[in-house]
Amino acid sequence: MGMNRSRLLGVLVAMVALVGGLTVAPTPASADGPYCNYDSTFNACFWLNYNGNLWWNPYVGLDVHLDQSYAQAIVDYSSGSFTATLWADGDKITDLVLQPGWPAAGPTGLGVEFGLPNLNNSALAGHTAVYATISYFDSNSRRTQRFRTGTLNGYFGA
Repeated sequence: MGMNRSRLLGVLVAMVALVGGLTVAPTPASADGPYCNYDSTFNACFWLNYNGNLWWNPYVGLDVHLDQSYAQAIVDYSSGSFTATLWADGDKITDLVLQPGWPAAGPTGLGVEFGLPNLNNSALAGHTAVYATISYFDSNSRRTQRFRTGTLNGYFGA
């Protein structure tokens, strides 16, 4: 009986060591988001979802609180001017793709979404602060409007 307990204890110690080794192993930055920047006139958010195997899916959303007819005029006359860019520590990483069905006008104003499937970790490697910028031409005011999302702070290993 003593021999069986000894073996069982050895197996348990080995399992605990294995599990402990797995839990302390370094992992890439986890980015569940959203990381938002907002005030009474807009809400700009950024998500960076981990896709596995060092691939990320960045998404950006912007809501601008406007009168619906004002927002609809921007959609009707300026929809080709919407852009979003992903940045890390002040370095441009990539432009994001306007998602189908956006921009859109509604009762609360103007909305737009961008994304990019499968951004490789190498684009973010060594960076610690990731965020996005969004801009569009406002056909009503004849000015370009610019917004910045909140910032994800974390280390993206090499």
